[in-house]
Amino acid sequence: MKTNRLNTKPAVIEKKYIVPFVLITSLFALWGFANDITNPMVAAL
Repeated sequence: MKTNRLNTKPAVIEKKYIVPFVLITSLFALWGFANDITNPMVAAL
């Protein structure tokens, strides 16, 4: 059975970009967490 190009969904992110996307997204989240936790740590210490 042939697949029709009109019926296939385009990928949001190509497979070769999944690892860099996850890496940058997780690093951005960790950067935000570190930035947010700094002020209470400075006040406590």
